[in-house]
Amino acid sequence: MSVIRLRCEIAVPSGLRKTRLLVRLEPDGPDALALLPARGLSDATHQLVDAAGVPLLTHLAERDPGVAAEIARSGLWELPEALAVLAAVRPGSRVVDIGAQVGYYAVLASRAARATGRVYAFDPGPDHHLVLAANAALSALLDPHAAPIVATALALSDRPGNVRLYLSDRAPGEHTTVAGAAAAAIDTRVVAASTVDVLRWPGDGPPTVDGPVDVLKIDVAGDEAAVLRGAERTLAEDRPVVAVTARLGATGPDPGVALIEWLAARGYGAFRLVPPVAPEPYLLLAEAARLFTPADAVESVRRKMVPPQFALLGYPEPGGRGRPVL
Repeated sequence: MSVIRLRCEIAVPSGLRKTRLLVRLEPDGPDALALLPARGLSDATHQLVDAAGVPLLTHLAERDPGVAAEIARSGLWELPEALAVLAAVRPGSRVVDIGAQVGYYAVLASRAARATGRVYAFDPGPDHHLVLAANAALSALLDPHAAPIVATALALSDRPGNVRLYLSDRAPGEHTTVAGAAAAAIDTRVVAASTVDVLRWPGDGPPTVDGPVDVLKIDVAGDEAAVLRGAERTLAEDRPVVAVTARLGATGPDPGVALIEWLAARGYGAFRLVPPVAPEPYLLLAEAARLFTPADAVESVRRKMVPPQFALLGYPEPGGRGRPVL
């Protein structure tokens, strides 16, 4: 379901800072959802929170103690990365958000891209997609000047077909297509998959991603390299700014180094290594001001001067459409 109608029977408040409104999100016929008031926690299916000043539907904090609980508490998630990504979005931008979950980045990017832009948000998680689609409809309802959000229940990888999605028992944001996660999964299901390049140039029929991509954001819980391989033509022809989540963990620095070297070989000459959190404004500004060459970025990752998970932002060499957003 990529386009839905939303019947909203609640008055969306303008002030939700550091609180939440309990709601029920239910099917309301073909390609339609209803957003209804909840009598209490036992009756609620989701919560409405303030995300950087924008109303956002999320999973209940009790079910998602990471992302949903933190947005309800502070109104923010991954502030350094969010600022870096949004700095690359201009009015009229085409933004592709892969692993969009409930749509935190998609909704914020739609406000920055304005009505002349477009946001394409993809997530195969069955628990994510209904909320993502509802947020797309709610964004259009609340701000007609925001870019339309096209929400699609689809996994992105390096080839079209089907993939197995492993559902995490810890948090919805940890669902993954990485086979090594099978031991920690509570369930699995087969989901449809495609590539960025096929969505951009399908060969027959209209493209799902219509127009040159300006910002490509990828966070798919471990399979980011496969998504990039499936976007090689898009990177070559559209020259988008790339924001990809790099995970080191027990594997050491090699995955992060490989991402940098792969992008550098395709004409990405400047990088930012953005931590998920910044404990104080000084460090946030200091990180935002640092721009790495490929060699310096590799050295920083090899010397473990980054956290086990960080956002790697790659900027194409100047020329044509591709120019660093600094």
